[in-house]
Amino acid sequence: MNTPHEQLQAIINAPLPKPTGQAMRHAPLKEQSKAVRGLLKSMRLTGVSVTTPTYSMASSISISLPSERHDHREIDERGGAYQPYGVTCPICHLRNEAHNKIKAIILAAFPDLDDRSDYVSDYFDYCLSIN
Repeated sequence: MNTPHEQLQAIINAPLPKPTGQAMRHAPLKEQSKAVRGLLKSMRLTGVSVTTPTYSMASSISISLPSERHDHREIDERGGAYQPYGVTCPICHLRNEAHNKIKAIILAAFPDLDDRSDYVSDYFDYCLSIN
């Protein structure tokens, strides 16, 4: 089994898929989750959790990346402590890169999930919630 660090690195190194041609923007959330889960499985990306929220006003699928515990109080090579969620923390930096890449992978496969033509929802990621 791969460590979270290796799983995040695999996400970052994965090539972008070709568009699937599926119209997912207005599909039910369960269908969106199933399609994204299938995409990640076909790309052999492990450790990523794709779930469908069950609360009444849910408008996006939840995607959780692999995570590993780390202490921001560690000392970097310059003698200073890593800043929480800062660019100096190598693990936070890796998670941020993986976050951006998983979003790019999903939107490359399902481009209509990034459709910003709806004036009500074009100011935020309507379909994806990536943690």
